Amino acid sequence: MSQVDGERFMIFGGFVDGSRTNECFICTKSGNSLTWKQVGAESPKAPCIRASHSSVIYENKLYIFGGQDDDNNKLCDLWELNLETEVFTQIELPAASF
Repeated sequence: MSQVDGERFMIFGGFVDGSRTNECFICTKSGNSLTWKQVGAESPKAPCIRASHSSVIYENKLYIFGGQDDDNNKLCDLWELNLETEVFTQIELPAASF
């Protein structure tokens, strides 16, 4: 989960009913209610399903790093989700960085 601003936060991946997922939702808080909207579902590319990853929001973009896939393989990839266009882009990491 990553905080977008004072009224919104995002959730990417994790587990749903015992299975890993790569769905991404943004939640808007309004008083005592929450409004959920799926984002990035129409992106041509997207990260594989995963859990135990790290994420952060920076300059209106969500960054997702690593985690474990459905076979418990450790991932070492970096993805960016532009919150305006809702498009995922994989960021290639130099081999010397890991």
